[in-house]
Amino acid sequence: MRLAAKLLGSSVLAQIAVLAATIVAARRLAPADFAVYGAITGLAAIVAAVNTLAAESRAAVVDEGSSNALLRAGWTAMLAVTVVFVLAGAAGVAAGSPVGRVLLLGGGCAALVGTQQLLTAVVLRHHQQHLLARGRILQGLSNAVLLLMLLRTSLNGYLILTLPWLVSLALGDVAIWLGCRHHVRVSGGTRQDFALLRREVREQPVANLLGSSVAAMPLLLLPALGFTAYAGLWALVSRILNPIVNTINNTLQPLYYARAAERVRANEWAELRTLHGRWRNALLLAALPIAGGGFVLCYWV
Repeated sequence: MRLAAKLLGSSVLAQIAVLAATIVAARRLAPADFAVYGAITGLAAIVAAVNTLAAESRAAVVDEGSSNALLRAGWTAMLAVTVVFVLAGAAGVAAGSPVGRVLLLGGGCAALVGTQQLLTAVVLRHHQQHLLARGRILQGLSNAVLLLMLLRTSLNGYLILTLPWLVSLALGDVAIWLGCRHHVRVSGGTRQDFALLRREVREQPVANLLGSSVAAMPLLLLPALGFTAYAGLWALVSRILNPIVNTINNTLQPLYYARAAERVRANEWAELRTLHGRWRNALLLAALPIAGGGFVLCYWV
């Protein structure tokens, strides 16, 4: 219960800070600024769904040797994808293409999100979920503070929105890494590592890609089709509403997954079914008030 309260408190505090800063930014920046920012975040979400090849989804449930192999493959895949996007983005920027900026910033943000996903797998495996609370507070507060500071500068609006997110992701990653660095093994993946990863995750990277694309595609398609104002509004409303989902997910997912992974490693399938059923019933009971509150907030926004 104490851990749940810590995770919930850190998530709520971080999201409130970002929400308040977003409201201030919405009064000072143009829809076009939010449109570019939305394209960057949309690209980052799509890339982050596949740049680790879903290694983090299995690293907590397999044995120690296999876990290290999966993480090695995940780090290597993420580095390779990041290099491709950085090179493509740099070439675009050099050619004066606005797409280059989106590729460069989106790829960088995706790399930091992927890093956080892999570090979270290590944290869950070793029951260090308190590190996630530390990272979230630092990430949320730094995002909000940097956004308010950059609003006083003459930077382009999309940079005022994107750079705080980029820096806050890096700070959150560092905070988590400092707490679990003794368990982190970053090295190149071998052919055997990737073969194990392919057997473990199967089609999950494709499923992750499809799921993230459905949510993020409007952020990319609307500006590409010339609907800049609508794209900006979409990005703004998404940034306001996402805290509801993020707060719930960031609180409950680490608690459930760490316990479920422990049951899988111990081959305690009956206990896993009991745990899963208990969590499913609790979430179903919580769904109605959460959905009602979300509907009221959407109507008000």
